[in-house]
Amino acid sequence: MFGLQASIIRLGDVLNEASKYEDQTAPQDAATMGMAQALKLLQERDDGLSHDEQVNIISLFIENPATVDAYLAIEGDSLRRAWMKSMLLDVNAGSILSTPGIE
Repeated sequence: MFGLQASIIRLGDVLNEASKYEDQTAPQDAATMGMAQALKLLQERDDGLSHDEQVNIISLFIENPATVDAYLAIEGDSLRRAWMKSMLLDVNAGSILSTPGIE
């Protein structure tokens, strides 16, 4: 009987530790999934962007993860295109990205 009780207590400890680990990784997993979804949509949607512009948008996503959420949340095609063009103008002006080599 004591062995069974000890096993149940140990199982509870393991589950408790696992839930702590899960809580710590969940936001990162969600962010990774959001980035993957944004990159997939960026490639699938015809937003009239050149490959260089798409590369700059990807760099923007990496540098500023909040832009991933914005990109995914904007549903209207024309609004999304206008937003991306605005972001590209800011990137080209150097006000968003400070990464050398990105113009």
